[in-house]
Amino acid sequence: MATTTKQNQLSDFEVMDNQREAIHSYLRDIGAPKLPKDDIAKLGNGTMGDILLFLRDHLKGRVVTQYTRRAIASNSSLDTSNDRACGLKKVRSTMNDLDYLRRQIEHNQRAIKDNENTINDIRSKLRSVQRLSLLLTVLHNKEFTRVQRLSELSHLLLDTCITYSGSNVPKILEESSTAVEPTKTPLYADRTRDALAMFQAYHLQVLKAASSKTLHRIPEAETRLRNAIAKNLGVLEDDPQVQAKLQNITLNVRRRAETKLHSHQTSQTHVNTSLLESTSARMAQKETNLRRTLEQIDALVLSATECMQAISIHCEATVPTLNESLDDDLQKARGYLGVLRSSIEAATSTHPSDMASGRQPDKVRHNILEAHEIQNCLLSAQIVERTVAPAVHAIIGSFTATEAAVNKKAIELLTRKNAKKESVGDVLVGEIERLRKEVEILVNGTL
Repeated sequence: MATTTKQNQLSDFEVMDNQREAIHSYLRDIGAPKLPKDDIAKLGNGTMGDILLFLRDHLKGRVVTQYTRRAIASNSSLDTSNDRACGLKKVRSTMNDLDYLRRQIEHNQRAIKDNENTINDIRSKLRSVQRLSLLLTVLHNKEFTRVQRLSELSHLLLDTCITYSGSNVPKILEESSTAVEPTKTPLYADRTRDALAMFQAYHLQVLKAASSKTLHRIPEAETRLRNAIAKNLGVLEDDPQVQAKLQNITLNVRRRAETKLHSHQTSQTHVNTSLLESTSARMAQKETNLRRTLEQIDALVLSATECMQAISIHCEATVPTLNESLDDDLQKARGYLGVLRSSIEAATSTHPSDMASGRQPDKVRHNILEAHEIQNCLLSAQIVERTVAPAVHAIIGSFTATEAAVNKKAIELLTRKNAKKESVGDVLVGEIERLRKEVEILVNGTL
């Protein structure tokens, strides 16, 4: 134990001696006044010794300062011209980069504007396609309404036939009428029913006039009837259609009057066989005409049904395909816009705070003025030619080689970027041409 304690004491003394020597050498290096070793030993004890050691580690002396100043003075003459030349070159490079970025931004803005115009054209074409689809739907509804009208007309003709012939309707008409389904909704635009009601009213008026004793008013009644028929048909009174209608109505009225008179006769009245035969022949002719009309109506209904089926099949086959094609083209156009937007954001995200705050033009103006001043200073300065060391030549050569490699790499990178953007533009032009052809096909109605 005593030996260990003694060794520790000796080591402490050695450390203190080393600290004193270090403090003494530090004071000598910084140019402090010479002090005896006893005074240094007194200063090196305790907290003061720690302070002196800290100053030795962190505070340089006059000798080191003078040596550093001489080194800086010797190297400043070489570095000043190099720094100015490098600064001017950096300013020129910055100006070139700024011009390139400005041109790139303008090009991207023009591309975005062209894409927006293309999207507007596509939207207008899409609206025209939607209008075409709406037109097809309206045509389909009109065709369905026309079929309903034809069905109602067939039932109206069938009811008219039943009214004139009683229960002796041929079975052929009943079978043909079953092919047309009746509609529960009335057709207010049916003019046939109105015309029949009007003719029936005229018939009643003629019967009333015939039953009265004022036979001298028959020409006046015929004149009014002719005026009414001409007004209903929208023609003049001298038109052959008006005369034919008037004769037909007069003939029917006379026949009905004769039939009514014969029905009211007593049992002494005998049956006129010739009139019966003519009436039956006329009814048979009407039945034949009605049968032909019903067959034509059935054919028209079948044709209209086939047309509606063809229209529906065409809509189901073409409209979804065209919608998908337009949606795909719209998504591709949006993708192209996203690519262009991301490239613009990447190009302008170098100094976002300066660009947002509007300080970038001021900084560029300041750099340009500073570069101009430096250039004028360099032109007006008189530089004394001095010999350049071989080491400086080696540094210049390495810098030139590095600069050439960097410039070559930058040129290759810009070439690849331009080729990529040109390929993207070619693809976009091809897609737009294909979309234009599809829209022209759709508008012209050829598939």
